[in-house]
Amino acid sequence: MTEQQEPISDVELLRTLFEGKWRFAVVSNLVEGPQRLSTLCRLIPAASKKMLIDTLHSLEALGWLVRIDLSTQLKRVEYGLSDQWNKRLRIAVGKFSEDS
Repeated sequence: MTEQQEPISDVELLRTLFEGKWRFAVVSNLVEGPQRLSTLCRLIPAASKKMLIDTLHSLEALGWLVRIDLSTQLKRVEYGLSDQWNKRLRIAVGKFSEDS
């Protein structure tokens, strides 16, 4: 079950986006498309792996992200914006275009 069940205002969305230290950085990278944790670690070198994992889990709990399991034999996971939040988060981080 996610923390956010009801629609939130744009102001509340922005407040929540900037609530955690790494949330904006993670979301702004995920608007480009699903990313693996190792890629996010390279893209956001100032954040520790533990902080990125915690941030990804908190965003997943909000319903903003989906965890995409690509495992066959080795564990491989990507994180991407959920369909429900994709457009609003793209606008919030300033990476929205008409073809998105």
